[in-house]
Amino acid sequence: MYEWNDRLEQDYRRYVGDKWFQGLNARDRKGYQEARNQWQRAREVGNRFRDGMAFLRGQTPERGYEKEVRVKTDRGPRIQDVANREIREGSEYKSGRVDKEKTLPQLDKEERLIIQGWRLDWTTVEGARIDREVQDRVRELTAKYPDRFKIQEVSREQLRLALTVAKNLEKQRKKQEREHRQREKEKAQQRAIDERAVQRLTKSKQQVKTYELHRADRARKRLEHIREIVKARDRSEGFQAIQKFRDAADRGRTAGRAVPQQEERQRDEHQREVPTTPARAERERIIQLAKERAVREWRDEWLGLKPREQSGRHTQQERERQERETREREAADAAVHKARKAAAARLAVVREQEREAFERGQRLPMDGREIADLLAVTQPTPTELERARERPAPEMPRGRDKELGRERTRERDR
Repeated sequence: MYEWNDRLEQDYRRYVGDKWFQGLNARDRKGYQEARNQWQRAREVGNRFRDGMAFLRGQTPERGYEKEVRVKTDRGPRIQDVANREIREGSEYKSGRVDKEKTLPQLDKEERLIIQGWRLDWTTVEGARIDREVQDRVRELTAKYPDRFKIQEVSREQLRLALTVAKNLEKQRKKQEREHRQREKEKAQQRAIDERAVQRLTKSKQQVKTYELHRADRARKRLEHIREIVKARDRSEGFQAIQKFRDAADRGRTAGRAVPQQEERQRDEHQREVPTTPARAERERIIQLAKERAVREWRDEWLGLKPREQSGRHTQQERERQERETREREAADAAVHKARKAAAARLAVVREQEREAFERGQRLPMDGREIADLLAVTQPTPTELERARERPAPEMPRGRDKELGRERTRERDR
């Protein structure tokens, strides 16, 4: 039994048609397959003989030699086993029988190539069968073109050596092809890995960018909220300070009005009890004028309407106090700036840690330290607070101010 397939069936039918057209008998399927296998083995031996001899003779691709070179002639194309187009050299290797049906047309084309300037040589194996017509034609070409056509014969040992060399070359070629395929496969895998890494990196960058934008937006809103809280606290402190000042002013006004009334009542009672003489009345009048002037000066100084005369010593003390307060305020400002800088550095570290955690698919919670750092970054300095307190307070209607003053006076009198 022998193997058969669709391709062999098609080749066999083509073979039978050619034989029928030529008027010859065709082999059966088994004979056709045996002849086909024999021809394939002979072809493999011939190709190995060609490759081994070409290698031994130095006809390699590095030196410009190629296999199965097609050259045009007026008798049709000629395919040289090994040839160099640049120097116009060709070689034909025959490892087995040399029959006239195939070889004589080749020799005619070789002569055309010799006329075109080619140098050719043929190599045969010792003991191989060569038809007489072929031998005559070869001797004719050798005699006619001694410098451009040569034929040589190698021994069986040289044939075996060439076949061994060709077999090793074929193994090396297959090994190189496997290595090349493996390298291409590894390159393809590495390219796929790189592409996936680039895609992951791009996606990660987009996610990090989106996260950073959301985080920056949240931080901006948080800082705005903190600033609003600080501003509200400053406004509340400023309003409380103004309210204290107004309460003190109201108390001063009430006290300024109450003292003269009380003294007037005491004076009236004293006048009723003690008989009044002209000298005594004049003395009491002068004393009363001095008291009233002292009350007016104290009231004006309390209400800030008239500055008090200051001595040189008091002015020097006030200046020293102001300088001391300025130094203390500058030191406090420096401490606040230092705390801001340290808090900003810690916030930068926390931000980097959150970014790395986000890349790993995690989210770090906000702790008390981070909230304290955010408050420290937005904490105003004493100078800034002082400026906020110096802002003018909203004015109240004068009628309302007087009404509040009267209500406070009534409460004290009770």
